[in-house]
Amino acid sequence: MNSCIGLSCPERAITLGRVLHLIDSAGLYGAEKVILSLLNELRDSNYPGILGCISELRGKTPEVGIEAQRRGLPVRYFVMKRGLQLDGINEILQYVRSEGVDIVHSHGYKPNIMMSLVLLRKFGLVSSVHGWAKQTGNFKTKSYEFLDGLSLRRMDRVVAVSQAVVDDLDRRGLKGHRVRLIYNGIEPLSDGHIPNVQVLREHYGLGPDDYVIGAIGRLAPVKGHEYLIQAMASILPQIPQSRLLIAGEGSLRDPLQGLIEHLGLAKRAKLIGYVHNVRDFLSLIHVYVLPSLSEGMPISLLEAMAAGKPVIATSVGGIREVIQTPDIGVLVPSCDPQALANAVTTMYRDGQWAEQIGKMGRETVIGRFSSRSMADQYITLYRELVG
Repeated sequence: MNSCIGLSCPERAITLGRVLHLIDSAGLYGAEKVILSLLNELRDSNYPGILGCISELRGKTPEVGIEAQRRGLPVRYFVMKRGLQLDGINEILQYVRSEGVDIVHSHGYKPNIMMSLVLLRKFGLVSSVHGWAKQTGNFKTKSYEFLDGLSLRRMDRVVAVSQAVVDDLDRRGLKGHRVRLIYNGIEPLSDGHIPNVQVLREHYGLGPDDYVIGAIGRLAPVKGHEYLIQAMASILPQIPQSRLLIAGEGSLRDPLQGLIEHLGLAKRAKLIGYVHNVRDFLSLIHVYVLPSLSEGMPISLLEAMAAGKPVIATSVGGIREVIQTPDIGVLVPSCDPQALANAVTTMYRDGQWAEQIGKMGRETVIGRFSSRSMADQYITLYRELVG
């Protein structure tokens, strides 16, 4: 588990800089998908990347590493105990030296803090900030965020994935030429895969006339799933055939399941766990809802829009930069179950309007949030550091 894994690809460009992307990952969500898309786009560029997975001793192999291997991308696992480990930092530095890594690109609290402790270095240091938990974080999370804010001051470049994150960085005293705005992007969906919707509906126990409301995300406070579940209590009297499917795993699974049962929604709302094929999941739903309390640039929202699904989302963070006009999506206040319920009901009653929103949303993502555009901007940034 400590060796480099991955398939080599024929070089199509002269390598000017090798980039190690570091992440401490507990799943395969937005930030992980961004890194995989970026690595895929850059594999034949002047700045090919390696995925560096910080893995817990005796823990499971990170899913992002498994997916990278499946795609034939190079992966290096750094196995260490929980918390900040000096031995772990030394192992990463040894790898950087032995493999001639020119840039370490960190994603998340732990790799940011670990790399900021390196006082003398010959490599460039970049961090992508995908967002903070803000008001939903506990004391431990807030402590990490404080240390993360300090660590970012030691980076050569800090990438914000939305203007909302740029503004957060500014409030934390990080501004100027070191901060860059690069929107997250997603890969094209046209790979020829056609979901078998009938089989999928049977798998999830959906009837032929069920109106399916879908959501994807970690089961964590910042994602606001409790408000969507509460909204179902108001949606059902208006749309008796409505069903809610929430995809994802996390620390709130038991509390959210308890809320579903408390509200008598066990037959109409389900926590279906982590889904490996997002496109299959999206093929089942009629409307996608993102009830988050805070967001950087949500990949699940972009994926739903790219699939042509009409979307309802809270007016927070980077979401407002995606849904800039009401013809591509519906924005509602956060922490407001009734607003979510009203939006879903309105969309159900006007199917033609919903279909048009889905179409315009898809065009928006294709035009503004592609993985190719994202990669080109990162190449420009890497070039500034190593030529």
